[in-house]
Amino acid sequence: MEVLQSDQAVPSSLINSKPCTTCRITEFKKVHETSVPVLQVPLLLQDRQLHTLTMIMEQRRQIAGLSYGKVLRMATAEMVAVFLIMFSVCGTAIANKKTNGDMNLLGFATAGGLSVMMMVFAVGHISGAHLNPAVTLAFASKRAFPLQLVPIYILAQFVGSLVAVGVLQALTNDVETSLTVPSASTAQAFIVELILGFNLMFVATAVSTGSSNSGELAGIAVGATVILNVLLGGAISGAAMSPMRSLGPAIVANNYDNVWIYIIAPPIGALTGAWTHTLLQISS
Repeated sequence: MEVLQSDQAVPSSLINSKPCTTCRITEFKKVHETSVPVLQVPLLLQDRQLHTLTMIMEQRRQIAGLSYGKVLRMATAEMVAVFLIMFSVCGTAIANKKTNGDMNLLGFATAGGLSVMMMVFAVGHISGAHLNPAVTLAFASKRAFPLQLVPIYILAQFVGSLVAVGVLQALTNDVETSLTVPSASTAQAFIVELILGFNLMFVATAVSTGSSNSGELAGIAVGATVILNVLLGGAISGAAMSPMRSLGPAIVANNYDNVWIYIIAPPIGALTGAWTHTLLQISS
């Protein structure tokens, strides 16, 4: 057998091959044992594919670019905030009856305004403190809120309202007192609720967008608007301003008289108020 000299060129086929256990040429053994770098390219491709697959899986676990956990915290904040507002507002109506009407319209307005203001401060940094399906729909129509989260928010607000009224019914057995009932004609109540929804969303849009974003002052502005709305429209329509304010008590009390007014009018007013302010802002 011809023995290769050590100064001969090493064949490329041997450099890229795996170690050969039967090779007896000691000059090439070290080259065979160190020829593993050819495996680095497929390993690198596998790492990239795994990274891409991981990114795809993470995207599938998101809603509107937010993780499931983040969305759950936002929805829970809305539910808790609506629960506390409804418990305060409807509880005030029941307390007024038990005290033989000692609380006047100003008392109702103060209870509503203060509860909304406190919840804006409490959950505004978590969920945006919509607290109202009309507000959620209005922000979504302006693309200031993801459409994918609209049903989640509305469901959370509905649950918060229903649970609050259910607790009040269990405690007092007098939830019918908290029903929103028009004191005027249906048409008058509808127009009043539409105007109140317009006023509320006009102010909410002003303090939450653009250069007029007031941050901490948003709660005060929105709470003051609620107080004013109750003083203006409470004696005519009940000043619900939110579908959930009327729908929760209506379901628990099984009384749906004129509830359609409070489901339709506030969202229309809120949409009109939000877009009116937006158009004015664009024009300026």
